[in-house]
Parts: sequence; structure tokens; C-alpha cells
Amino acid sequence: MRLALVISLFLMLLPGLAYLNYREFSEDEHFIGPHSLTPSTSTSLNYIDFYFPSKALAEITCTSGSGEIYIADSLKKEPLVNFSFIGTLSAEFVVPHEGNYVVFYKGSGETQCLIRFKRPYPTRKVQDAYLIAGIFGSFLFAILWRGKR
Repeated sequence: MRLALVISLFLMLLPGLAYLNYREFSEDEHFIGPHSLTPSTSTSLNYIDFYFPSKALAEITCTSGSGEIYIADSLKKEPLVNFSFIGTLSAEFVVPHEGNYVVFYKGSGETQCLIRFKRPYPTRKVQDAYLIAGIFGSFLFAILWRGKR
């Protein structure tokens, strides 16, 4: 009976523990780069690949060169965003989920790009899992506590 109470109490406190861990992760600065990119052509493909462990608001800054920057999900093989620029680029985009992404550059001249992750968020599945665990733990704790009386 005590073990069940301890498990239910743990499940009830799990969302709070997860939030403390997430807060520590979100306060850290996360950067990719700066990396040099030469323009991709039909014969050569130049890119920056990166992995991010959660959904996030990101900012890309590129200096020098002119053309288009493409950001794509490398696993789903679908484009995420593209930006046109002349000289400098500073734009925000959303990393929709955990995964691998690539940045391509088509244009003239070499460019330097830096990606900064401004606000990482736990994914919806992770938030739902913690919420369900907390609710289940609360109900189990209430039932076991009431039955103990």
C-alpha cells in the first residue's frame, strides 16, 4: 500500500519536476554556427545541417552575399521556410518539432550564417504525457489516501 502511495505521489509531482528541468534547458543559449556557406549549384550541394531536441523559435542571421536561404526538414524531405536577401539577413522561423534540419544557400558570393534558438518548447506529446501522468497520479493518490482512512 505504501509503495502505491509513493508511486502515485511521484506521478503527481512528475510535471513539476519536468518543468524545473525544462526551465534549466530553456535558459541556456543555443547556437549553430557561424558557418560559411558557398552557393549550391546543380553539381555541388553545400549546406549546414543541425539537430534540435524540441520545438523552438529560432533566428537566422546571414551576412554578405545575396540570394536565397532555404531551411528544410531533412527527415521528412519537406521545405520549412525560405528567405531572400541582399547583403544581410535576419529572420525568425519556427522549428516545428525535434529533428534534423538543413540550411541551403543559392545565390552569389559566400555568406556566413548563425542560427540562434530563442525559445525552445517541449513538444505537445511531451506536455500531454506529463499532464496525463500528473492527473493519473493525483487520482490514484486520492483513491489510495481515501481507502487508507
